[in-house]
Amino acid sequence: MSVRDPLRHILSTCAAQVLAFSPAILSPLTVGGLINGLQIGEVEVGALVTVEFLVMGITSILVAPVSVRIPYRLLALAGGILLLLGHAFSATATGLAELYPWRIAAGMGCGCLAAAVNAAIAQARAPDRLYGLAWAAGYTFTAILAVVITESNDLVTYDMVFGALALTLLVFLPLLWFIPDHGNAPASLSLPSDSIRAGTMLMVGMIVIAISMMAYYAFLERLAVQIDASPAETGRIIAAVQVAGIIGGLLAAPVAGRFGLVRGLCAVSILHAVTITLAVWTDSVIVLGTVAFFETVLFIIMVPLMLTLAAGIDDKGRWAAIAGGVLVISTALGPVFGAYLIEQTGYAAIAWIQWPAVLLAVIIFDRVNPGSTGNL
Repeated sequence: MSVRDPLRHILSTCAAQVLAFSPAILSPLTVGGLINGLQIGEVEVGALVTVEFLVMGITSILVAPVSVRIPYRLLALAGGILLLLGHAFSATATGLAELYPWRIAAGMGCGCLAAAVNAAIAQARAPDRLYGLAWAAGYTFTAILAVVITESNDLVTYDMVFGALALTLLVFLPLLWFIPDHGNAPASLSLPSDSIRAGTMLMVGMIVIAISMMAYYAFLERLAVQIDASPAETGRIIAAVQVAGIIGGLLAAPVAGRFGLVRGLCAVSILHAVTITLAVWTDSVIVLGTVAFFETVLFIIMVPLMLTLAAGIDDKGRWAAIAGGVLVISTALGPVFGAYLIEQTGYAAIAWIQWPAVLLAVIIFDRVNPGSTGNL
């Protein structure tokens, strides 16, 4: 990292990333844990996960325009406290109705954290590298957590997942104080008018990619169950996916450097659709584990590249914060969309929707105006 990205800033942004996105990364375990613990169906679980991530995304988007006037560390600490309460009380909830308010509180906390970390990284000297490193850190933590949860219990339930996430808050919360602050605030809180077109186009591309991806990822645990994977095999697949996220985060900057930001993003998007198609269609546990691993590598290359595109649109990091919120809202819609497809036509439909989604996204990424997005 450059002199503008000292170690305390790297550690604090990575900690914020871990706290903000670990609920989403671990959502397959949450989905399975809720089904196991409450004996409810996919649609009910998908609705709860969707509400939580919608709240997270909306909060991030609403906070983004005013984030230039709020110290990032205060925004992150407020989000961390909300998240701690949400996880702790979710772990002790006894029913679906009791879970809703606490998952909404958790979503608000994640949204504040995501806005702070995305805006802060957007103003780094090399945002693609720091975004990639932050995502790698997030997946490093969730890989460890997934192994601990699945290997130490025969049946994963939601209280285990939320309890583990609450303990995480206690460890990482102090690091949020060192999140780098923004520079001088602009006179206006509104977004620059010349950034609206490029930003809006990019958001549409992110939406279609994230919805189609999460329709698959939220039910990865269920895909394993469908082909008679054992609980231990399923746990290893989920854990391997977390390791894949580490690799993807570390590869984001090299991909952008070798192929160019937009060209690399388009190529990886197409390969990403291939892996999801294979994951949905296979009846082999080995094949599912392998392609699920590479799907995550590819997706976590895509995310830093998309956020770096957003960072170049506005030098105050507001489009990056908005992009983080849009990404979360889109992934929030994925589980309920996937549940609907599964109920109506079966799991195969999840594979088919990847192709129109990636085609539209690639067209959009290619047409984003490089002149309005900084160093593309």
